[in-house]
Parts: sequence; structure tokens; C-alpha cells
Amino acid sequence: MSEERKEYISAMVDDELDNNSESTIDNLLQSPALKGSWARYHLISDCLNKNIPESIDCGLADRISANIQNEPTVLAP
Repeated sequence: MSEERKEYISAMVDDELDNNSESTIDNLLQSPALKGSWARYHLISDCLNKNIPESIDCGLADRISANIQNEPTVLAP
């Protein structure tokens, strides 16, 4: 990914662009690499601005996934 794209994503996350439209963001997030950068930059921004919880439950997603797997299968005609 080019430095220019990284800077653009960073500026979008920091709300420093005037043309921050939904379609621009949707187009940006079509790429898995850009989508990952978007998520990481938001996490970095949250950490720098102290917008993170005091504790993080790292097993939450695994427990939700396990509960979904244990749900009964519903067969409807």
C-alpha cells in the first residue's frame, strides 16, 4: 500500500477531510488490506485519545461463536 493511501486513510480516521462521504469509505473498504488499515488506524486513534475501556474481554468473540454453534438448527418449509 502506498504512503499516499495510508495518509489518506489516516486523515479520514482523524476527520481531516472535507470529502469524507459514505461512498468514498465504502469504496475504500472493498480492499481487505485497506480495511485492515482502517481498523488499525481507528484503534490507534482510540488509544491516543484514551477512548478505550479499562479492561478488554478477549474471549468474548470465542464465547459468542461457541454459543452460536450450540444453537439448534431450525428447518422451516
